[in-house]
Amino acid sequence: MGKKRICLDPGHYGSKYNKGAVSGYYESAIVWKLTYMEKEILEKMGIEVIVTRTNITKDMDLIERGKKAAGCDLFVSNHTNACDDASVRRVVGIYLMDNNKTTIDEKSKEFAGKLAKVVKETMGVDSYRTYSRKASSDRDKDGKKNDNYYGVLHGGFLAGVPSIIMEHSFHTNSATCKWLMDEANLRKLAEACAKCMAEFVGVKPQVATPSAKPATKITKVDSAQHKLELLRGKYKVTANSGLHIRTGAGTNNDSLGVLKKGTVVRNYGWYNTDKTGKKWLYVAVSDDFTGYCHIDYLQKC
Repeated sequence: MGKKRICLDPGHYGSKYNKGAVSGYYESAIVWKLTYMEKEILEKMGIEVIVTRTNITKDMDLIERGKKAAGCDLFVSNHTNACDDASVRRVVGIYLMDNNKTTIDEKSKEFAGKLAKVVKETMGVDSYRTYSRKASSDRDKDGKKNDNYYGVLHGGFLAGVPSIIMEHSFHTNSATCKWLMDEANLRKLAEACAKCMAEFVGVKPQVATPSAKPATKITKVDSAQHKLELLRGKYKVTANSGLHIRTGAGTNNDSLGVLKKGTVVRNYGWYNTDKTGKKWLYVAVSDDFTGYCHIDYLQKC
C-alpha cells in the first residue's frame, strides 16, 4: 500500500473575505488557518498533503482547484456558511452527485456524514446535515444533467477523487465566530478533522498514552509561575479527539504527545496563562511525565 494523499482546499482567497457576525472574523482567514493546521497534523501522521493554494492572496478557478486532487485519496474544501437567520448553528457537508459509473460518489457521501458529525460534536453546535446539489447544465457534456453544481466538487469528480465541501457551521452566528476565533478551539477542530480524514483513508492516528516514554526526560518543560490551591486535584481529559500536553502554556509550545479522552492527570495547584489569559494547568501524567494542558478540556474528578 502506497503513501496516502489528501488534498485540502482553503475555501476562499484573501484575508478579509466574508465578514462574520463578530468584528475581526473573516471566513477566508479562518479556513486558511484551519487548513494549514490540518495539513501539519496529517503530515505528522505520514500522510502527504496537497493544498490547492499556497498564497492566501491568490484567486484560482473553482474547477481547477478540485482537479488539483488528481491522484489523491480524498479532497476536502473548507468553509464556514452564512444565512439570514443569525441563530442558525449547524454543520453542513456537501457531497458528490450520484453517478452510476463511479464509486467515488458513494465514498463522498459516506465521508461527508462522518466528518459533519465530528465537526458538530467538536464545535458543540445544534445539528448537522449533508446533501448534494445538481448543476442546471450538462457540465461534462455527456448528455445528462447529473453534474455537480459546485465547481470545486465538479473538479474533484473530474479528478476521480471522493470530494466534499465542509461548512464548519455559520459565521452569521456570533457564538460560532467567537468559538472559531479562539486558537485553542481551532486547533482542537483541526485535530478532530484530521483524525477523521486519516481514518477514512486507512491511516490510524498514533495517540500518546500515560504509559508512553516520559517526554520530559528529553524536552524541557516550562516552570509554572502561579499557584491556586482550588485547582489542586485529579482531572480527566474530556476532548473527544484527545488533548495535547505541551512544554508550556499556549499552542505555540511543542506538544509532548496527545492524551486520550478519559486519561486522568494530577495537578497540585500550579498553572500558567497564555497570551489570551486562558489557564493552562501544569499536570503530571506520571512521576516523570509532566507538562501543560488547556483547562477547558480537563474535568475535575
